[in-house]
Amino acid sequence: MMLRFIQITYLTLFCLLRELDGARASPKTQMSCQEGLKNDFSWCNTSLPIPTRVSNLISAILSSQPSTIPNLMTARGVQNDGSIVPDDPTNKYYPQSYEDLDIPVYNWGTNALHSLNQVSCYISPSGERYCPINFPSGPSLSSSFSAENIEKVGRYIARELRALYMVNLTHGLDIWGPVLNLSRDPRWGRIGEGGTEDAYWMGEVGKAWFEGFQNASYLGEERFLQGVATIKHMAVNSLENSDGEARDTIDVTVDKFMLSDYYLKPFKMSIKDAGAKGVMCSYNSVNGVPTCLSPSMSAARDTWGFDGYVTSDSDSIDDAWNPEYHGWADNGTDASAKAILDGKCGINSGNTFYNYLNDAVEEGLLTMDDVEVELAKSLKLRFDLGLFDPIEDQPLWTSISPEVDIGNSGAHSLSRLISEQSLVLLKNSGSTLPLSKTSNVAVVGPYANDSAVMVQPYPFTPMCSDDNKDFSCVDTIGQSFVNAGTNAVVSEGIDAFLDDLSTDDMMNEALEAVDNSDVVVVVLGIETCGMNPSHNFGMGSCHNQANLTDVYEYPDQYLELEAHDRTEIGLPKIQIDFAEKIIQAAGEKKVVLVLVNAGGVSLSPDLIDKFSAIVEAFYPGPYGGGALAESVYGDVNRWGRMPYSVYPLEFVEYTKMSEHDLRKDCGRTYKYYHGEEDLLWEFGEGLSLTDWSCEVKEGGDDVTFVTTGTDSVTLTLAVGNEGEREGDVVVLGYFRPVSLEVADDHGMLKQLFYVKRVSDVQGGEVVEVKVEIKLEDLSLVDDDGNFIAARGDYEIVFETGDKSRIDNSAATLKARIVGEEDIVLEEFPY
Repeated sequence: MMLRFIQITYLTLFCLLRELDGARASPKTQMSCQEGLKNDFSWCNTSLPIPTRVSNLISAILSSQPSTIPNLMTARGVQNDGSIVPDDPTNKYYPQSYEDLDIPVYNWGTNALHSLNQVSCYISPSGERYCPINFPSGPSLSSSFSAENIEKVGRYIARELRALYMVNLTHGLDIWGPVLNLSRDPRWGRIGEGGTEDAYWMGEVGKAWFEGFQNASYLGEERFLQGVATIKHMAVNSLENSDGEARDTIDVTVDKFMLSDYYLKPFKMSIKDAGAKGVMCSYNSVNGVPTCLSPSMSAARDTWGFDGYVTSDSDSIDDAWNPEYHGWADNGTDASAKAILDGKCGINSGNTFYNYLNDAVEEGLLTMDDVEVELAKSLKLRFDLGLFDPIEDQPLWTSISPEVDIGNSGAHSLSRLISEQSLVLLKNSGSTLPLSKTSNVAVVGPYANDSAVMVQPYPFTPMCSDDNKDFSCVDTIGQSFVNAGTNAVVSEGIDAFLDDLSTDDMMNEALEAVDNSDVVVVVLGIETCGMNPSHNFGMGSCHNQANLTDVYEYPDQYLELEAHDRTEIGLPKIQIDFAEKIIQAAGEKKVVLVLVNAGGVSLSPDLIDKFSAIVEAFYPGPYGGGALAESVYGDVNRWGRMPYSVYPLEFVEYTKMSEHDLRKDCGRTYKYYHGEEDLLWEFGEGLSLTDWSCEVKEGGDDVTFVTTGTDSVTLTLAVGNEGEREGDVVVLGYFRPVSLEVADDHGMLKQLFYVKRVSDVQGGEVVEVKVEIKLEDLSLVDDDGNFIAARGDYEIVFETGDKSRIDNSAATLKARIVGEEDIVLEEFPY
C-alpha cells in the first residue's frame, strides 16, 4: 500500500517534469476536424447531433483498432517517465491518439484544488514568462463565505486551462476537483483540499465552482462547455489512515439518514442544481461495496439527473479486487466489468481497464456495447468542449490567449481579495487590533519567515519560475509586516517540529526581537507533509519512507497530507513551549497569535487566555501575508468566518476517526457536537474590527408554512455597521426545530440554510438584505433518508459571527410548519 502511493506521487512529479520540458513549445491547438486536416469524417459533420457523431467515431475506432478501446478509458495516458505516449504499440497506453482518424492525445486528470497542478509557466515567443495563478486553499475559500468569488475562481482557472491547452502545456480541458468531502474531523489529512464541515455550504461551494468553470454563457457561448470539473470523492471519503484502517481498505457503515443529511448532500447539490459533468468515485467502500463498483452510488447520480462521466480515483478499481485492499470483486476482470455495469465508471485512473477490460468482454462478463455506453459519455464531453468543431467562431478560443489568461492580473487581484476575506479573527481582547503602525513589532515563530506554508496543500503550481518548489515570489508573513511600512523585526526562533534543528542562537534572536518591540506577533501552526523545503521529510515521509537521520524524532502526528491523518490536533510541544517563553518575555506587551494550518488546531484554554488576539490564517495563499498585515493594521476589514468547528484537545481521546456517524461519541460538527467541554470555536464564528447589528425589518417575527404549500416567505434584514470603520460582514442563517409533532430531530442543534457576504459597508451604515425562505429550506431527514416537511415549531436565526454579542448581532424569528401530516419533499435517491 505504501509503495503504491509513492509510485503515484512520483508519476505526478514526472508528469510535471514533462510539462516543464515542454514549456517552450510552439503554440498550436490540439483539435480535431479543423480546416486543412482530415475534416471529412462523419464525426466532423457539425450538422449531425453530437450523440450521432460520437457513435460514428466509436464505430470507426472499433472497425480499425477494437483492442485499443480500454486505452481511451484510461486517465493520464503517460509513460512512467512522464512523457506522452507516442503511437507505438509496444507502449503501455498505445494509442491514446489515432493519427489516421485525426484524434489527438487527451489526458484526463489535471488536478485543480486551489490552482492547476501538473502544468508549467508559458514562455511567449518574445521570451516573457507567464506563470499560473494560485488561489488560497480550500479552508480559506470556505471561510470567505463568498460563492460569488468562488465562481470567479472557477472561471479564471478554466480560462487559464484553455490558454495552457492552446500552447501544449496541458493535454485536457477537464480538471479533477473540487473536493467536496466534508471536514467532519480535524484529524483528516485532506482538509486543505475540501475545507468546511457543513454539507449545505460545501454544496454551495461546489455549485459556484461548476457555474464558474463549466458555464461559458458569460461569453454568449451556449453550445460548448468552458471546461469539465470533476467533483471528488464520492462518497463518505474522509479517512486516510486511522484506527488500523486506510482509505483503500475501510468499509464505512452509515445509515440512510446520515447519507442524506450529510455525506451525499454536496454531491447532490452540485449535480442536481449546477449540472456537474464529472464525478470521481472514492477509494473506500460504503455499506459493503467499493464506491466505483456501487450500483447505489450510480443510482443516486441518475436520480439527480447526472449526464456526465465518472472516473475512478487512482486505481480504486484495482482496490476493489486486490486482496491487499478490499478484495471484494473476484479478480481484475470481474472488477472491470462491475465498474462499467454497476458503477457506470467510464474512466480508470490506473491500469485495471488496460489490463483486464478486454478480457472481461471476451469472458462474457459484459459486452462491448456495455463498454461503449460509458466510453460515449467521456467522448461526448470532448465534443461538448468544442474539440471536434471549427474554432473560428468559438469564443472560448477566440477570446482567450496565453499572454492574457495565464496568470491573469484580475485573477491575482481576486486571490488577494479572497485572502483578505478568509482570515478569521477569533479573539481581540481590549481592541488589541488594529495595531498602530508606529509600534515596533516583533514577528516571531517557525512560520514567520516561511513562503511555502502560504500556498499549501499541493503547491505543484510553478508560480515563480519553472521550479514548482520555488516560492521566492511569495512574501512571508514577516516580510509582509516589513512591507507594510512599519518597524518590524522577523525571527523564527525555533524549527516548527524538531529540537535538533532549533538552536540557542535562534531562540536568543527571537527573544531580543521581543525585548525591543512594543507588540509581538507569534506565527505558529502545522504544515502539509513534504511540502516545506526546510524539512527533509519528503513526500513519502508521512508513510514512513523518509530519509531522516536517527537523531530526528519524526513529527508525523502533526502533519497533514493525502493518505495520512493526524493523530494530534494541538500544536507540537516545541511550539507550545516557544509560545510560553515569548509570552513570558513580552510581559505586559500585547501578544497576537497567528495560526497557519488546514485542519483545525486546538489550544488549551489557559494558552488562549494569554494571547491578546488570535487570527486563524489557514494556508492563506500567495498574497496571504500582505492580506494579514493590512488586516491586522486595520487597512482592510474583510474578515471571514470559521468553516469548521475547533474542538477541545481532549476530543481525540473519546472520538474515533473511523466512526462516521456524526451523532455518536461526543458528536461532530456544530450540528451534533454534545461533548462535555465546549467547542473552542464554532463553525461560523468570527469577529471584525467593527461591531455589527442584525434585525428583521420586514416579513414579520413569526412565519408559517403549510406542508403541502409551495409559497415562500421573503424577509428584509437590516444589517448595520455600528462602528466607524468600513468593513464586510457575513450573514449566516440557521434553523432549528424547537418542538416537532411526530418527526425525530436526531439530536440536531441547528442547520445552516443561508449564506450572504455583504461587502464595503461604511461606518454607521445600515444595509438591507433580502432573504427568501422556502419550505424545503427547513426540511429535515427521516430514518429512511427522505427529506421531509415536518410539522412543528422552529426557530430561525441570522448571525453575524460574534458570539459574545449574540443578542445584538443576530436576528431571531419563529417559524411553524402546519398540515395534516408530515410530507416527503424528496425521496432517498436509491
